[in-house]
Amino acid sequence: MFGFINTRPTWSEGKDYWLESLKSELPSDFKILDAPLQVLKLLNTEKVISKINIWFNSTLCNGNGFLIFTSPATVTAFAKYFNYFQCSEEAANSHYLKSEELIQKMKLGFINKRLKLACIGSGTKKGLDALINEIFSDNSHIQKSLSSSVLYVEQNPDAESFLNLHRTNFEHNFLLIFEGDNNKPILRDGLINYSKKVDILTVYNRRSLELPSFKKFYNLITNKIVNTNSVLNFNKKVFLLLTSTNNANLLIKELDKQNVLLNSIIVISHHERIIINIKKDFQDVEFVKILSLSPKSIAEKIRSYAI
Repeated sequence: MFGFINTRPTWSEGKDYWLESLKSELPSDFKILDAPLQVLKLLNTEKVISKINIWFNSTLCNGNGFLIFTSPATVTAFAKYFNYFQCSEEAANSHYLKSEELIQKMKLGFINKRLKLACIGSGTKKGLDALINEIFSDNSHIQKSLSSSVLYVEQNPDAESFLNLHRTNFEHNFLLIFEGDNNKPILRDGLINYSKKVDILTVYNRRSLELPSFKKFYNLITNKIVNTNSVLNFNKKVFLLLTSTNNANLLIKELDKQNVLLNSIIVISHHERIIINIKKDFQDVEFVKILSLSPKSIAEKIRSYAI
């Protein structure tokens, strides 16, 4: 029997469609331990919408701009804010610009090529493509044109790689970077001297979660009952998904605390830096590099190992 440990952050509200999709893609005999290291929560919706509106008004009146998304979660948050705004009677009746008007303003900016998109990672790009298709559901030509113009970095999806590849493309542009709270200022600092102005908009905050017991999952996968202090050797029957360098360090400490042998698990990540950092201290750990965090991409890689 094979297993999969999911440490990807989850949202505090709504159904986890990503996890449901992963379950449908993986072989039916796979056991999944859902162990998100963080829960993400939206901030004050009206304030965020207002800040986006102010930035649009200023940018589209004075020049050209880029919306830069730093992760799939920032795209999800952006979509969640607009969905909330559309459904909230209280927000619709407030003095803030209604979302429909703001969406029309955004669409016009894209059509006139005054507004462009950029992102970090192919998973974020995939989320943006879905958002583009929703915004321009009545115009497939603009969908394709806008999607093909998105600046993004596919290999090594981090701020440093993005800057090395694209920083000179932002000259004479106003930038609005969407990120989570407590992000390192690498992207902002790297773009300040290559643009007219850089604004940061935090669209969600994070809260750490306690991990469940790996012993129960070990009992399920191996069909063995072990004592509390026993060493857990998964014998390469379990795949562990890691999505960020900070979370990777936290998880390694927790695995050690729960007596899990890291080299008995196959680590999956789309992030080259995670793999490099772990290999420095754990040369005997087996890694699987995936192109993106899409459930289909993950499942295809796992099948090749589990056959």
